[in-house]
Amino acid sequence: MSHYEVLGVNRRATPVEVKRAFRAQARRWHPDLDRSPESPERFRQVVEAWAALGDPHQRRSYDAARHCNPSPPQASGTISFVRHEPLRTRVRKKIVQALRRLQGEQPRCRVQ
Repeated sequence: MSHYEVLGVNRRATPVEVKRAFRAQARRWHPDLDRSPESPERFRQVVEAWAALGDPHQRRSYDAARHCNPSPPQASGTISFVRHEPLRTRVRKKIVQALRRLQGEQPRCRVQ
């Protein structure tokens, strides 16, 4: 299930719509408000979706990764949290991407 599906928004949703959907889903699935057994798991999914879609840079990265691999294999019953890379690694990757663009190479899709 994609982060867009978790929040119940379209891929072209504005940041305001994403934020509104996150707040609604967070209230709906918060473990203190919903005592059902699946609420902690669903709440983690909502928080993970917000981490990926709430920040414009993370959202672009998420969309680019989905473009390269539109249907990644899903492991049943597990959640993969968004992993934040150290700033040094991100800067290094941006420099390498800029150099490749200058040399005329095609951008590479990130393999997961």
